[in-house]
Amino acid sequence: MCARFSSAGESSDPYIGKLLVAQPQVHDPRFAKSVVFVVAHDSTGTMGLVINKVMGEIDSQQVLESLGLEPTKQQMDLELRFGGPVELERGFVLHSVDFLPESSRRVVSGIAFTADAETMRAIIEKRGPKRYLIAFGYAGWSEGQLENEVKRGDWRILPSDQSKVFTDAPAQLWDDLMKDRIMRM
Repeated sequence: MCARFSSAGESSDPYIGKLLVAQPQVHDPRFAKSVVFVVAHDSTGTMGLVINKVMGEIDSQQVLESLGLEPTKQQMDLELRFGGPVELERGFVLHSVDFLPESSRRVVSGIAFTADAETMRAIIEKRGPKRYLIAFGYAGWSEGQLENEVKRGDWRILPSDQSKVFTDAPAQLWDDLMKDRIMRM
């Protein structure tokens, strides 16, 4: 997908960098009560990461091994998120822009995206971004599919920021965003 970006790296697209909040009528278990951060959107489709569904924790050495990388002296437990039902074996990282290797793409102010294994190593070695979210799998929509779901009322589009994307309480995020919506009505 070739999303349209301005010279500052920010997207002019109405979906990129936004949060898609599943509405109560969405019963598909893969997306019910999901919050999706959109990383790409163009005429061929949309890609996003579900950011509020924690899969569990995994030892960092297992992650490096699965990526075909040499182990490090540092070891930590990494929280993994269910990024979506597509390519569940593939890892993605949303991260703060204090660490911005060539492989990362700035999505919106303060938030970048990558699928680079070396970023994972940098996180484990404590030389990577201060804030990050590791997800396996992604949410994908074909051409026009997301737009139709938005028109049908399945998704509400909200602005994103680091406090929402990198929240310490991801399981509570959907409820918090729904409460905010009700309070503003």
